[in-house]
Amino acid sequence: MKSESKGTPGRRNARLNRLLKEEISAILRRELKEDVAMLITITDVEVSADLSGARVYYSLFESDAEKKSLIDTSLKNKAGDIRGELGLNLHLKRIPRLYFIYDETEEKAADLESLFIQLKKESEEDA
Repeated sequence: MKSESKGTPGRRNARLNRLLKEEISAILRRELKEDVAMLITITDVEVSADLSGARVYYSLFESDAEKKSLIDTSLKNKAGDIRGELGLNLHLKRIPRLYFIYDETEEKAADLESLFIQLKKESEEDA
């Protein structure tokens, strides 16, 4: 039997991560106002080994700080309702608690890209 390294999900957890990601995305599209649902993308889900909790990573199409804060609060307030909806839709023994976490990966990538462009321009000017 293949041993799991810490941080790498086993096949079962990887399947569950994908299933929860798809289902949470569908629930958000159904339950939230269309204009808000269009801004949110579930980027990843990581279920704990004991299935007690799941970190749900999301990104936003718009990076307005006020809107980001509002959506973050809304997702955290609706976590219990979304969990209940998951319980109705999925046939699992235990539905994990949901912890919504803003995923800054895209913002960091954009910052790095702009830094690389700036460095390239500076090196071209020096040459």
